[in-house]
Amino acid sequence: MSYLVVEINLSPAQPWSEILLAVLSENQYDSFEETPEGLKAYIQKEAFDERFITDSIAGLGEAVESSWKTFALDDKNWNESWESNFQPIDVDGKLVVRAPFHDKTDLSEIVIQPQMSFGTGHHETTHLILSRLHSDDFTGKAVLDMGCGTGVLAICCELRGAISLVGIDIDEWSVGNTVDNMKLNGCTRLEVRHGGAEAIGSNRFDLVIANINRNILMRDMAHYVKTMLPGATLMLSGFYTGDCEMLITHCSELGLDHVRTYERHGWAMLELAI
Repeated sequence: MSYLVVEINLSPAQPWSEILLAVLSENQYDSFEETPEGLKAYIQKEAFDERFITDSIAGLGEAVESSWKTFALDDKNWNESWESNFQPIDVDGKLVVRAPFHDKTDLSEIVIQPQMSFGTGHHETTHLILSRLHSDDFTGKAVLDMGCGTGVLAICCELRGAISLVGIDIDEWSVGNTVDNMKLNGCTRLEVRHGGAEAIGSNRFDLVIANINRNILMRDMAHYVKTMLPGATLMLSGFYTGDCEMLITHCSELGLDHVRTYERHGWAMLELAI
């Protein structure tokens, strides 16, 4: 696959780079790197729409000064770029997410090959969910990971005892990356599927995780609820704290109870139960 990097300079950079990241994530942009000047956004070359990027930046308003440019990035350069910037993630001093080229630690570990997939643990939402998952025991449980990305969340659940897991992602690259990461962590119970909510099928789960974005969560929430066994838990993330009220209200209309809200640097995770 051929990728473009869209390098965007914003003044001031915050909070506008995070707002722009949320907008671009809904239009086929695969991954992001926040910089002191703004944002780098990665997208497959054939999916790039110059009008969309121009309109999205203009939508930030006249108070934001901006400029942007693109440059090509082949697979080899992408992986080299990731490896040079990818650092291990310490989750609450209990869990480390690292790449194969990092030294092993004395803590519990998940090994993730950094590629063009969301979910290395660097983003606040992935960190939030990992912190919650690692504090629980999923022995004998069935787990669904919607928008699995690298597979890190499902892998965490399997390492914590889950016996039946399904990971689903609309991006073929993410599906392949998840399969690779399963092998790195000795996981054998996770089934990876390519698609959206329609790929869930008739399976039912004790835990459903969806780390996507607000609009997709709102659209597909009813599908998630239908898959939940009595007493099951739903963990939602991929949105800002300001979106929580809307999501909680929608979940309540579908019969879910709000258990707790978790926050990290302006991002949120909701835990709900049926």
